[in-house]
Amino acid sequence: RIANARSYCFRGYVRQGLENTAGVPDEREQIEFGREEPPVDPAAGAQHYERLRGPNQWPEERDVPGFREAISDFARRMTTLGEQLTRAICAGLGRAGAYGVEVGGDD
Repeated sequence: RIANARSYCFRGYVRQGLENTAGVPDEREQIEFGREEPPVDPAAGAQHYERLRGPNQWPEERDVPGFREAISDFARRMTTLGEQLTRAICAGLGRAGAYGVEVGGDD
């Protein structure tokens, strides 16, 4: 139901052996998630890379209770940590205040 083949932004379930590295199938399975964003219409002139933005596919709450909230909470916490680390690195490089300009800003 949430196969990543159903998602234009490559989000969702990837079965074991579907991914590969250097032509060799990877022996793993995974669920791909990203920052939850509204759908991007590739036909509306969006840049090619913008097709990686969009909504996640989630298992039904009844199938995996609490999964969506747990993953969403983890993603929020890791985003905050990443921002804090980036600011600290910028400050350590003498570029305090550069975060957001050279690292991508709100986009």
